[in-house]
Amino acid sequence: MELFSASRKVGSPNFPPDEDGIIRRVPTAIYFEGPQHVYPSLTMAAAMDILDVPQDGFDYNFEEHILRLRNRSGEIAREIPIDDDGRMYVNYYGHFKTFYYLPYAYCFDPEMLPPEYWEDKIALVGTSTPGLMDLRNTPVQESFAGVEIHGNVIHSLMKNEFVSRTGARTNFIAILLSSVILGALVSIPKRPLRSLPIPVIGVIGWIIFAYSQFLGSLVMWEIVRPSISLGVTYLSIFLYNFLVSEKDKRFLKHTFGTYLSTDLIDEMYETKQEPKLGGDAGYHTAFFSDIQSFSSFSEVLEPEKMVSLMNEYLTEMTEVLLSHRGTLDKYIGDAIVAFYGAPMPVEDHEYEACTTALEMEDKLRNLRDKWSHDDEWPELVHNMRHRVGLSSGEMVTGNMGSTMRMNYTMMGDTVNLASRLEASAKQYGVYIQVAESTYSSVKERFEWRFLDNVRVKGKKRPVKAYELLARKGELSESYSKVVPVFHEGIELYNAQKWDKALKLFKEAETLEEMFPMRPINPSRVYIERCEFFKETPPGDDWAGVWTLTAK
Repeated sequence: MELFSASRKVGSPNFPPDEDGIIRRVPTAIYFEGPQHVYPSLTMAAAMDILDVPQDGFDYNFEEHILRLRNRSGEIAREIPIDDDGRMYVNYYGHFKTFYYLPYAYCFDPEMLPPEYWEDKIALVGTSTPGLMDLRNTPVQESFAGVEIHGNVIHSLMKNEFVSRTGARTNFIAILLSSVILGALVSIPKRPLRSLPIPVIGVIGWIIFAYSQFLGSLVMWEIVRPSISLGVTYLSIFLYNFLVSEKDKRFLKHTFGTYLSTDLIDEMYETKQEPKLGGDAGYHTAFFSDIQSFSSFSEVLEPEKMVSLMNEYLTEMTEVLLSHRGTLDKYIGDAIVAFYGAPMPVEDHEYEACTTALEMEDKLRNLRDKWSHDDEWPELVHNMRHRVGLSSGEMVTGNMGSTMRMNYTMMGDTVNLASRLEASAKQYGVYIQVAESTYSSVKERFEWRFLDNVRVKGKKRPVKAYELLARKGELSESYSKVVPVFHEGIELYNAQKWDKALKLFKEAETLEEMFPMRPINPSRVYIERCEFFKETPPGDDWAGVWTLTAK
């Protein structure tokens, strides 16, 4: 009673922890039944004394979650953020012993501490040793002296620095906006899995934002519910895309995935241009390839080895084909039949076809090098070559066949010409033979050799054929020497100057690159023709056309 009578204010020292045992909030007042129903907390009582706030100076506004302290003049001394139970959030200024500690004995001996030392200071008396059982669990430290929690609260009251938290309306708006923004960003990537980093970045960004707001402005933003909402939003959109939006794409991939590149399938889906079933006429490029002397392989390889070899070869070649937006028509043994520009339009399909042919040559060169270092393959495999025929023009593409079995394929004179050019390439000893229709569209982008004005087997009209040698500016040294001489010989050949042409073709023949599996070359072909025409001149009305009698 003596202490009670001598005190200026009386307050409750209790601060019950949260459900997890951590003290984050402290009561501002305690309610008791009795004459004076409300008692301020210990720190609040001290602050009321310092700020000259009377006993009835408490103004709780639970709608705004604000406690206003009014002094005796009626002025608002403090506005303190509170929760639904009227508790204020503790603004922890640091770890244990952030505030100055003095031994209790100093308070009784004026010789140790003069009385004037206490002027303009607030002293709290309490314990900090573990044996006295006043250590509490706080967000900043597990073992924290209870008296220092009071110190943090009263320091916050004096400095007018309070922790506040965002309201339900603000949280709802934040969750709604972040979910809408996330939904918009997630919808940008064409493939749902590519958007996976977006919600991760969003959650990390939100956590960084919440921490920066707390450390910089003492405002507590929710972390858990916004993070969950971002995750649920992403999962919902992902499931929608997978179950609904991706259904059409999966249908296209199931239907066309074996002979179309994934990029073309994605383009079909994005542009909503489903391929037409049945015949569809258009200007496209036909592609045929075939392994040279393939029948010889079956004579020296066991069936299992043959299958292994073909699987590796066709896999590598098909990857190149699909990477350049080609459509695989079919495999015919070792042959690859394909086309460009259907079922989806392909810009610059002549260029894509020529690039495919050259890259296939590079791939086959790498395969030959690999096989040559493997003793299980015979010499024939080490020297494997293939021929390619290209032709551009009108053709019909679509699902063709019977009502029981159909195949997406091509038909037309352009297709037949590409097939004939591939087959006739062996008569010249070349490996990529291209029709003039394809050559004229991309002649400035590649290196060429004019081969012949030829009438292929089964055709009445002649066609100019070219050998595709390399990309522009990448012609090999040997071809750089042989091509000018060869072309000069062609001019003399067309002028029926057989002796002069024969001399140039013989010179070119010495420059031709010869290797295993290449028994002939274009220069040798024209040497034989010049000798033939010397004995049997074609006549003055000859147009330089040569008719092939075999495929």
